[in-house]
Amino acid sequence: MKSEPAFVTKILVPRRRPDTVRRARLLDMLRRGRGGELAVLRAPAGFGKTTLLVDLAHEAGGGVCWLSLDEWDRDTATFLQYLRLSVLRRFDSAGAKSARARSTREPRLLLGELTSRIASHDEDTWIFLDDFHCLDGSEKVLGFLDYFAQRLPLNCRLFLASRSQPALPSLARLRLEGRATELGPAELAFTADEIKQYYRSARRQDISDGQVERISKSTQGWPAGVALFTDPGTLGEGRHETSVALSDYLAAEIFDRLPEKLHKFLLWTSVFDTLEASGCDAILHQEGSAQLLEILERENVPIMRVQGAVTEYRVHPLFRDFLRSKLRLDSPETFRRLNEDAGDWQADRSRASEAIWHFAQAEDWDQVATLILEEAPRAYKLGRWHTVVSWLEVVPSSELRGRSQLRLWEARILVRLGQADEALRVVSEAVGRLKESDSITLAEFETLQATALRVKGDVAWALSSCQRAVDLAAKANAPIDVLAEARKQLGQVLFIKGSFSEAAREFRSILDICEQRGDIEETAFVNGCLGSALGSLGKLPESIIHLEQGRQAWRKVGNVKE
Repeated sequence: MKSEPAFVTKILVPRRRPDTVRRARLLDMLRRGRGGELAVLRAPAGFGKTTLLVDLAHEAGGGVCWLSLDEWDRDTATFLQYLRLSVLRRFDSAGAKSARARSTREPRLLLGELTSRIASHDEDTWIFLDDFHCLDGSEKVLGFLDYFAQRLPLNCRLFLASRSQPALPSLARLRLEGRATELGPAELAFTADEIKQYYRSARRQDISDGQVERISKSTQGWPAGVALFTDPGTLGEGRHETSVALSDYLAAEIFDRLPEKLHKFLLWTSVFDTLEASGCDAILHQEGSAQLLEILERENVPIMRVQGAVTEYRVHPLFRDFLRSKLRLDSPETFRRLNEDAGDWQADRSRASEAIWHFAQAEDWDQVATLILEEAPRAYKLGRWHTVVSWLEVVPSSELRGRSQLRLWEARILVRLGQADEALRVVSEAVGRLKESDSITLAEFETLQATALRVKGDVAWALSSCQRAVDLAAKANAPIDVLAEARKQLGQVLFIKGSFSEAAREFRSILDICEQRGDIEETAFVNGCLGSALGSLGKLPESIIHLEQGRQAWRKVGNVKE
């Protein structure tokens, strides 16, 4: 049979780049394997699979058979030709130099001949098959390799590097028998030390532990992400845009290689931080997302399944940000609509933070404001003040300035966080935009102003604000909670001022309101205030009663240790 030319570079171990990070921990893991075993490196593009195998091959010495696979190797004859050449090169350099004929023997006999050749040799032989995912869909070639993997000679090891799960039926059994070593994205991700090592060797740059931590958080240790990341000197400036080089890499190595039907799915569902099949179905207005997510997990996509009460998938943040940027740029109206749908879906599941974020991405500030005003009272009572701050921070200042109810919450949280001066600034700005007819809102701002002044120690000004707040609330026939809050602040200021009788009178009136409303926490707080005021007046028996009632109320809400 006429001999056919071969690309000899396919069977040559690639050169090791001088600036490559030597990953000693992974090399040790791979070297610990025994003869007759399989080692699988499976991860999306850019995790350093080839680089790791190149290092291992160079350090292994002469007993190496290397084959860089491509789509042509899905043909059984082509694959066996190159595998044969690689093995012959290991034992007989003349065999590799001649681009000898494809064997006329039956493929399984040829595979048996190569196995016997390896087994008859005294030294170990390591066979490396890089880009194993190129064989996906070739049942015959995969069948031969599966047969070979089960019958490896004891002096032979087989190393596979693949972007997808190798479709070898025997892999599960080899795993159970302890004859398979597997490294995935979690193991292949850069550690903090490896990130530092990369910057030293490749960029001639020393970076701080803080920069390493931020790079690790942004890239999740993905080596390609680290290599193509923006200048770490900009990390503290809040600039996290995907670099042009990284975008080009993600497009060429991952996105563009996927089937067309997955393009739309990935782009449209990128509005979510985590993917649930039901959420994807909801915004796509069709079923079948569960199957597509399983396909993505098997394909060359940096996506990870998170098993819990509900199965979720997390796309690598750098790839997710690339997809979002592309969707926003290519179809801004679609981006807004999908976020609207995602916000509705999250809100239906009582996920306030996620829903608010989606509506903000859609620039639907009315929905954002509605959700914040619905959820802030509960979060405030639970002490989740920073959560409320995070909700308010998504609203642009131009929108926030015109929404007095949101500004009330902004000032209220600032007081709670001890930022009295900032709270007073917010109150001053908001009151300046209010109409005089809006007496109820003015009363609420006056109450907050009094609270901030009290915190600052400006008792006289606080007392004046409290009195104005009570007057405004009473005249406007404000809701009972607005009036009660104003009188509670008035009682506290009067207590600080030393007017204990007046303070006790205010606390008594508020206590009745709290008890009628069934507000246990407020009842506990006001009982404590009233008990303190009565104690200062020398009415100790009555004081003790209210202090004990306060303690019992706090116990009901779990705020007292037994």
